[in-house]
Amino acid sequence: MIQIEPYLRSTIGVLPSTVEVNQHNVNYYGNLKNFQVYGRQVGTRLKDVEKDGRSLNWFITKTGDQGSIRKPDAHDAVVQQVEFGGDFQLHKTWLLPDSSTLKLLHRQVSLLEVSPIVKGVKQGPGVRSQGSGSIQNSEFKVQNFSTPPVVLDEIIVPKQSPAGKPIPVTYRWSGSWESLQSGLVMLMWRNQAKTKVSESARWLHDHGIGMGSLYPAGPSPLTPSKLELYQVTERMAMLAPPDLEPGTYTLEATYMNRKSGETTSIAVPPTNLRIDPRQRQPLLQSWILLLNYDRWLLPFQRVTRGLAVFLMKSDASTNMTLRRIT
Repeated sequence: MIQIEPYLRSTIGVLPSTVEVNQHNVNYYGNLKNFQVYGRQVGTRLKDVEKDGRSLNWFITKTGDQGSIRKPDAHDAVVQQVEFGGDFQLHKTWLLPDSSTLKLLHRQVSLLEVSPIVKGVKQGPGVRSQGSGSIQNSEFKVQNFSTPPVVLDEIIVPKQSPAGKPIPVTYRWSGSWESLQSGLVMLMWRNQAKTKVSESARWLHDHGIGMGSLYPAGPSPLTPSKLELYQVTERMAMLAPPDLEPGTYTLEATYMNRKSGETTSIAVPPTNLRIDPRQRQPLLQSWILLLNYDRWLLPFQRVTRGLAVFLMKSDASTNMTLRRIT
């Protein structure tokens, strides 16, 4: 898996808990690889099944004896979601001495992706030229870097969304490895019709670039060169407050180097997201999000989730059209 995601710290959700295969063993051997792979137990709470399934890119499952499982219902639900939900594909299998099969599954569309940038390719709009002073509606002092630390190449958001519901968003950042790995981005979505921004006319989406998963410089031969540029793609969601004022919202972005404390404003591609209280999530999407994993549902899980994935794709073409902004 390090060959698949060489620039990321990876966490594997471990479903079995036998003497030979459990989260502790996976974590131990992952740490031997320069602390680049971690193992974590999942499937311990029924209420967290959906969160477990959507939060990780890698899972290990096993046929036959599962070992010491505290919550069989939650465990079985995560296995069903990962193996038959349509979001993961089988990456590798191993036949174990007890004739059971160990499976490593990988998310088909990763939540985080890192790729080197081919030299000569246009990097995007760049960073706005700013002198010392304060960014409007920001508490952080703006300082000029000798070179642009990072570039926000692209944002993908829905055309509109209701308040109080998760909003899918994709950010693509590019820059040197040092700038990306050390970078915090302070993101404010604000109502563009308001000259003075109040709590009801904005929300924040601050985070570390790569959500803290970018592998730091180290002895690995896969360690990125300081002379190369890289692009980080983040596929995530943000939550607009339920009492948010309706209107068209745009993004303001600030970069901070967590090591030096330097900050600078980031140029943002033209971005508009309309918050409309009348806009509702598609019925089918709401049904899928509310789908629980009670014991009686498990025998029908494979058929139900397969149908849900198929209908979700159809529904997306009419109700969840995303606007690509470059």
